[in-house]
Amino acid sequence: MSQFKPLTVRFSNGSSLRVSSLLDASKALDQLGWANDDDPQLLRAAKLIDDAMHGRCAPKVAFDMFAGAAFRQGMVELLPRSKAWAEFEAAMRHERNRY
Repeated sequence: MSQFKPLTVRFSNGSSLRVSSLLDASKALDQLGWANDDDPQLLRAAKLIDDAMHGRCAPKVAFDMFAGAAFRQGMVELLPRSKAWAEFEAAMRHERNRY
């Protein structure tokens, strides 16, 4: 079971990595191909991931900072919504229009 909701990071060299734990995030940070290796948010995420792995930071805070840095650099591969989710949204729109 994954520690966090998984996200896929696609690097500029064409490789990608599915990240769902602090260890995965640490591996992703070591990869070449980040859009901006000097991004302050990415550097802060790297420090927080290390701190969380050593018990000095809450894991969720560190993972959220990592995810934010990856989103900021446009490296997170967004998945299309599932058919079930689309049906749920359609039902909610229909229900809202009834009143």
